[in-house]
Amino acid sequence: MEEVLDSYLSITDKSQAEYTEKRSKFLAFAFPVKTQDEIKEIVAQYEKDYYDARHVCYAYMLGHERLVFRAVDNGEPSGTAGKPILGQINSSNLTDILIIVVRYFGGIKLGTSGLIQAYKTAAAAAIENANIQEYTVDDNLDVSFEYPLMNSVMRVVKEENPRVLGQDFDNNCILHLSIRRSLVPNLMERFKLIRGVTVKVLSICTLFAMFSCANKEQSIPIFSDNGSLQINNPNTKSKLNAIAKKHLEELTADSLANDSINNSISECYRWDREFQAVTKMKNEDGSEFEMNIIIDLDLVEDDQYAGSLVLYIDDDNYVEAAISGKAEGNHINIYYVENKENTTRDLFKDKDKLVKFELSDGEYSASWYESMANFVDDNTILSIR
Repeated sequence: MEEVLDSYLSITDKSQAEYTEKRSKFLAFAFPVKTQDEIKEIVAQYEKDYYDARHVCYAYMLGHERLVFRAVDNGEPSGTAGKPILGQINSSNLTDILIIVVRYFGGIKLGTSGLIQAYKTAAAAAIENANIQEYTVDDNLDVSFEYPLMNSVMRVVKEENPRVLGQDFDNNCILHLSIRRSLVPNLMERFKLIRGVTVKVLSICTLFAMFSCANKEQSIPIFSDNGSLQINNPNTKSKLNAIAKKHLEELTADSLANDSINNSISECYRWDREFQAVTKMKNEDGSEFEMNIIIDLDLVEDDQYAGSLVLYIDDDNYVEAAISGKAEGNHINIYYVENKENTTRDLFKDKDKLVKFELSDGEYSASWYESMANFVDDNTILSIR
């Protein structure tokens, strides 16, 4: 049997640090987090609190298996902010953590390498100031038995020392237990030796399965509460079924009784990501320069998205705008949203269509609407993060 991964490192409380480079100030904040919704709330609050900052960049890692993560440059040149922050999270082998780095521009450009080093240093300082603790991954079990078996059951509980979460003693007795994942098989074997005792593993584990979504490998959490998995993609049944069986056979006294996998499926398309396009532009004198078009999207609810559009040349020449997105099957339309903080009022009108992203045969493509005609051409290169 493979070694069970049932411990991880995270921080216990919020920490912060400050770093200054060539008059640019970098404020770093590290938070213990558990969900992406929690992360969105914190990021939104800090973007509001530091509305006067040049950039609010961040990265996070979730789950004890460290498979859910994201790095956001938020207007900085691609790869110069989010990735260095995430790199420090990885270097410390941390998870369930969010690090935000707020940058106040000091008037001197740092260049690509300078930005990478600055964001890396600020994130590392926030981690250094944090209290890091090792946590265990625990599984919950319901142990059912008749009252005459009470002494035998409680003897096992006393010797194996699981945490007792609760108990229901009626005609049929139920103990609600929790124990470190690596200790579950031994506890199951002990109960299996007592005839008349049944055990139900309530939180077998959070399985992170690599699934094929439109020919793109993605990581998603698959939660199992009762021995069957809720699968979100029709092409993954056989692969996840094998994974489910493996974990169930390891962690329950009886092997998986059947192949009952809930396969009520919808197609899987993920648009909560960063799209970046690079366009060659010309000055009035004919000289060329590059413009980065950065579209950062977050899922709000169902098929509705919100995010930001940045037209970026360099630290002194860029504009930002709020955007919204409406997903329909394998494509999503992006719209300009007028608000008081936008710096693009002369470029777009409220609810202007900006671009349609489409996913087909594993490849992303962009169809730019007329509102973007001044910023894209046939040579515009699209990349996805």
